[in-house]
Order: sequence, then structure tokens, then C-alpha cells
Amino acid sequence: MHFLDASSQKDGPSAGTAETVALLSLYKNRAIDSRLAMTGEISLNGEVCKIGGVQAKVTAAKTLNIDRVILPYSNLGDVLEMSPLLLQDMQIYFVLSFSQIYDLVFRDESADLVVLRDGHFVEAQSYQARQIQQMSN
Repeated sequence: MHFLDASSQKDGPSAGTAETVALLSLYKNRAIDSRLAMTGEISLNGEVCKIGGVQAKVTAAKTLNIDRVILPYSNLGDVLEMSPLLLQDMQIYFVLSFSQIYDLVFRDESADLVVLRDGHFVEAQSYQARQIQQMSN
């Protein structure tokens, strides 16, 4: 889904990822965790494109006690410039494509994602690695 030219004033191009996940959630009859927020424009080939107003969006998420946010990878620099206090108690996933969002939201997989937790980089562990670790315990 591409919202660039046909976007409404309230749900602009940055709502592409959230709108697509909402429609897939409805189709799959699966609720999405209310502590997860996302923003990003989706191109026609599934690329998640850079958006503006990242600090305001992360601040809004923090204000609403949302602790997990999905952002375009191209906005990583914007987040690194934010106050560490704002990023405290938050986990931010940076994605390049919608398939990564799909895996994170519907399959609970965060492999190959750049993740910031409390403003620090963490190594994302794949679903398969977690399964192997659980089986070995």
C-alpha cells in the first residue's frame, strides 16, 4: 500500500506501515500489542522510507506508555540525536522493508534488525536462535 499521493491530511504517508499492519491484523483476525507503535511510508516495492517528525512521534509514544516503536532504518540518525532520557525504557526497531515489520509483528521475529534498547544498540536474536536456546534449557 502506498499512501504518498492519495494520503489524507490526518493519515499522511507516514501512516503506511500502521495502516497496512491494521488491515493485515483485521484480515488475520489477530490483535496487535497495544504497546507497539510504528511509523513509516511504504513504497510500491515494500521499502520503508524515511519520514519526518521522528522526535515528536517517539515523544508521543513515550507519553502514551508505548515502549516498542518501529521506525524506518533511514531515521536511525534522527533517533541517535535524541535525549537518552526520552529513549529510556523504550525499544526501537529499525526496518528497511515491510517484510521485516511483518516478521516482527506477526511472527515475533526480530532477526537482522537494528534495535536500540534504552538508547543503546542491542544484538537482535532470531526466533530460531531463541527456540534452540529454550530447547537447551
